[in-house]
Amino acid sequence: MHQQGSTGQPGVLHQQEVTVQPEQLHRIGRSLGDHGQRVASGLAGLPGLAAPTPGWSAGAALGALEAAVQSWSARLGGRITQTGEAVRSAARSYESADARAATRLSGLPR
Repeated sequence: MHQQGSTGQPGVLHQQEVTVQPEQLHRIGRSLGDHGQRVASGLAGLPGLAAPTPGWSAGAALGALEAAVQSWSARLGGRITQTGEAVRSAARSYESADARAATRLSGLPR
């Protein structure tokens, strides 16, 4: 599927052809989803940062840091996964538009 786009300096339009490959978008979207899940759960099951000996004053700070990193990783992983879904949704939209155009064109007299 090809689309025309504009590029260049602000206020100046230049036509440029854009090639869309929905199958590649689906593949990339799935890959992003897989990576997002790994990032979100990447620290699960790994040894923590907590001090090995009870009573260390750094223990509470390390525990808070560990919780913050896990929370951040979960949010980042969720955003990566959402981006993957958005890419797959874009691919489906391109495929749908292409199918509608093909249906309209097939009804034209030859």
